[in-house]
This record gives sequence, structure tokens and C-alpha cells, in this order.
Amino acid sequence: MHQILLKEGVSVSLKHVQKLMKQLNLRSIVVKKYRPQRSKKPIISKENLLNQGFSTKTICDKSVAEITYIPTKKMVGVTYLQS
Repeated sequence: MHQILLKEGVSVSLKHVQKLMKQLNLRSIVVKKYRPQRSKKPIISKENLLNQGFSTKTICDKSVAEITYIPTKKMVGVTYLQS
């Protein structure tokens, strides 16, 4: 409310706006910040088949990849990032 009045050129203090809103029983709508819930599911770890041994004797003998899911706002769903 205070910012709207300032944009319209009305010079009024924040305290005055708060008093007027209290007298008129007006309350602002506050949107809470999104805080993701911590998962109660246990993290599933897979067996380490390479045992950190990445050296090979031939090309394309071993390959390692990681996929990350990135939530998007504009598109419904997620975007996948592979590295």
C-alpha cells in the first residue's frame, strides 16, 4: 500500500499507512518463501563398480555419466543436464 501511494505521488510515511490500515482492519497478503521439504526417504547409493579406477587400455572401455534434474519455471516439468 505504501509503495503504491509513493508511485502515485502521495508523500506519506510508512507508519502513517500502517496506522490507517489498522484502523480500517486492512491486512496485507504476504506470500511465504518456498522452502523445499527435506526428504524422509533414505538416499539410495549404488555399488561402486569401478572402484575409482578410471584408467583404461583402450578407447571407450569405461564411461561415466551423471544426470541432474533441474526444475524449470517457464516449462512444466524438469530439464535434464548430463555431464
